[in-house]
Amino acid sequence: METAERIRRFAAAELEGPVLVGIGESVPPGEVLNESYRQAVLALHLGRQSGKEMVFFNRAREEKSEGVLELRRLLLELKRQFETASFSGMEPVLDGFLKQVLTLSFQNPEEIRLHLQYGLILLMESVRNRSDIVGRETRTLREGQVLSLERAGTTQEMILVFKEALEKILKLIQGAGLLQAAYSVEAIRNVLDSRFRERLRIPKLAKMAGVSPATLSRRFKKSTGMGMESYLQNLRLGEAKKLLKTGSLPISQVAKFCGFTSGSYFIRLFRNKVGTTPQKFRQNSASIK
Repeated sequence: METAERIRRFAAAELEGPVLVGIGESVPPGEVLNESYRQAVLALHLGRQSGKEMVFFNRAREEKSEGVLELRRLLLELKRQFETASFSGMEPVLDGFLKQVLTLSFQNPEEIRLHLQYGLILLMESVRNRSDIVGRETRTLREGQVLSLERAGTTQEMILVFKEALEKILKLIQGAGLLQAAYSVEAIRNVLDSRFRERLRIPKLAKMAGVSPATLSRRFKKSTGMGMESYLQNLRLGEAKKLLKTGSLPISQVAKFCGFTSGSYFIRLFRNKVGTTPQKFRQNSASIK
């Protein structure tokens, strides 16, 4: 405590502002300080809003929560994969980590931010000492991505920043494209959302994602709960409803504009999915106005 207080006073004087000190568990003589350092960093993140000048890592609190222990297990598994550059099976581990973060921090964006920042710092440490990676690159990347997480306003933005940071780390280790393959569903979903009016083929989409059609289809259904064809149909039908409500284009033109191969197919699908024909849907929408 006395040593920590001296460090805090010195840092506060040098920086001319308040300083928060994080403290990990003490380490017996001769043992490495890595674990204590990680604990101190975690204490800083979790105690940032405490209003105290010094915060301590509390292992007892962690052991009481199975959820926190599972989160730590998943994070350490990710760390091992980054240390060994062995990324086979990384996708379910990363999915599990993010799911556990959201579960533990339900409706608390600040806790989500802290968990993701700590995870990012830990993963950056795992590659910092690799001989094939320049230390300055990892330091600059870590500082930039931690700051990006700090600025992110929503949970979705935080997770996106976290994934983008992992992709950049992977580029340092093995070059571009690994996380793109692992998270090909998101890229393809963006393509479908923006280009659903076009004639899109699953083999071509799979080639864009760098995976086989079967793998892409399986991942997409697992992520969204529906196949790509059904997803496309919903996008096109949603756009068709907007046009029918607000415009006067002929039904055949609405079908063509929304990406359907023929007017008859559009009418048949619309009736099956919506429960009425496009023409009656338009009439009903006009009468409601």
